[in-house]
Amino acid sequence: METAEKVLEGVMWVALALLALLYGGLEFRYGDSPLLKDPTAEKGIPEDPKPYAIYISRMNLDAKLAPKPIAFKGAAPGGEERLETELTVLEKSAQRTAFGARRPEARPLVAVAGGGNAASEEAVEKGLAYLARLQDVSGAFSPNTNPIASTGLALLCYLGAGHHHKDGKYRITVENSVNYLKGRFTGPSFGSSKVLDVAMAEAALAEAYGLSGDKDCLEKSASLMDLLFHSQGPHGGWNEDIGTPPGSDRRQDTLTSCWVIQAFHSARLSGVPCNDTALQRFLGYARLITDDKGLCAALIENDKPQGHHESMTARVVHARFICGEGVKDDKMRLELERISIAKAPRELKPLWKAEKGAMNGSFWYQAFAASAMAGSAWFQKWNEPLRDLLVKNQIKDGPAAGGWDESLFKGSDRSAVHATCLNLLALETYYRNYR
Repeated sequence: METAEKVLEGVMWVALALLALLYGGLEFRYGDSPLLKDPTAEKGIPEDPKPYAIYISRMNLDAKLAPKPIAFKGAAPGGEERLETELTVLEKSAQRTAFGARRPEARPLVAVAGGGNAASEEAVEKGLAYLARLQDVSGAFSPNTNPIASTGLALLCYLGAGHHHKDGKYRITVENSVNYLKGRFTGPSFGSSKVLDVAMAEAALAEAYGLSGDKDCLEKSASLMDLLFHSQGPHGGWNEDIGTPPGSDRRQDTLTSCWVIQAFHSARLSGVPCNDTALQRFLGYARLITDDKGLCAALIENDKPQGHHESMTARVVHARFICGEGVKDDKMRLELERISIAKAPRELKPLWKAEKGAMNGSFWYQAFAASAMAGSAWFQKWNEPLRDLLVKNQIKDGPAAGGWDESLFKGSDRSAVHATCLNLLALETYYRNYR
């Protein structure tokens, strides 16, 4: 009888093992298994995103709550280390997931699942190395032309790839630039009268706090956020000059205003205190400057929108998504159509032109980011054309290797790193604002 019981018990264990194997196979096939091996461990960054989206969906991307993956409890088949996660990405807050997706172990996976590939990630790494070589001893980038805004923009590239001033490969580079921005403060005042400088510095310091927990960055970012909030104009946009009291000058600039909204976005992701009523007021500005054809004006002067163009539309659509509007809005759909590759004017399409100032990297980045926020149906039309164009035309050799020829882009007179930073931000879209 005892022998029979042992045989029966053995059969039961074999049956359970077979059921477990069957269950595990089905779970792997249909994408809900917490026991997936890191697909980058042996073969580098994968090219086919489909199998790896499964792995990402079960990764713990909360950089603050779980700095390291949790090892699976118990011996996994073959002895490989497996990951066990407590929560899926969908159960994470937008704030936590956004920064978690930038972690070194998560970044390649998130990039591939979102439409990036090994070449685009390599381009990001080369671009960051190139920027590091351009940094001034003061910590500034483009020290002779708009150094504050340029430094903020360059920092966003490092922070977007998960590098901060407390840890990582570019710790010293980022620390020098963070200290440069901190050094612009004289007591409570900030050493620039330009809204764009304040917005770029705020965004960079906010994300530096979000990634590192540096309380000094939090304090200074909150101070700049308060300054931006109280400088908002009567129509809901911002003047180029931070010193202009609201209402005394009714000129408001769309480019500046949209970068301010992106600074608000960085603050909200990082947990920096900010007043969201500014976002709702900006939506009023956005509606005011958008015509019936879906084109947005470059500015409002004397209460009249002026200079409607697709390049402004891309900025406004991106900003409206940040403010919480969605594709279901009819006006938003019309604006998305205007900045699609199919409808955009030829001079704005992602085509390489070896002529001075012939390409608009700002439009490319803003349209790319806006399309990503609109969803895959919109983003797929932008993704491969721009991704592959930037990878192909990144400088491969010489002292400028890793950058792009600034002279070929509009805005090269504003900064020595303008185009390179915008191109890097575009290639980081997959994980910068991962949702």
